[in-house]
Amino acid sequence: ATSRSRSRSPEQSGMHEASTGSGSGASIVGIFTAPRSAAPMQPHAVVTLVAGAGIVGDRYANKTGSYSGLCLSARTPGEREPGRQLTLISADAIDTALSLAGYPLPASYGEFRRNVVVRGYTATELLAAQGTELALGANCRVFVHRHCVPCFYNERACGRPGQLRAIFQSSGVSCEILVGGVLSVDDVVKPTPYASPGQNTKQDIGTQPPGYFTIPTERTAAMITGANKQMTE
Repeated sequence: ATSRSRSRSPEQSGMHEASTGSGSGASIVGIFTAPRSAAPMQPHAVVTLVAGAGIVGDRYANKTGSYSGLCLSARTPGEREPGRQLTLISADAIDTALSLAGYPLPASYGEFRRNVVVRGYTATELLAAQGTELALGANCRVFVHRHCVPCFYNERACGRPGQLRAIFQSSGVSCEILVGGVLSVDDVVKPTPYASPGQNTKQDIGTQPPGYFTIPTERTAAMITGANKQMTE
């Protein structure tokens, strides 16, 4: 579904002039999938993206991810949230966040359970890409729907107390695959031109509970009450 009614911030618009700007020198340094919820993330040199579905072999393409049945679309009621098809994270942002928190660099970026890892984007630049289309490699196109917030489960799995807070703004974004194809490590990642048809995709952050995009310790009582109410309805 597409819509031309969405407006962008000046920061987002500036990213797309002549396909230059933030992230124009970015490239893929890692690709990971897992066949089901909680299964180890497996690295790949090459994967296949399927438009409207996900990465071949990944839990969200298989509809076996932790949030496959929980995250619903706000754009199309009753359907799954489109942003679960592919997740994207910045290695630069993770490196910076962990260093500031006093932790060494990760042994593998697969620890953070995101699909595509890029270098050349800061955390701020990647979050500013929400509501816009990115080109992955020569053929693939994804639309960035929302911030992909971290969870306490992953903090415990990684054995880094305080990781959730440390990486909250660096935890990547959730994307819809608009154009599929073969994607490889070392492929370039860049904004598409503002006139690209994919830029007209209607942004869908899903039916997230109140406070979802706020660090848990900073959520208000009203946010917590609203989230509990939504989960029990």
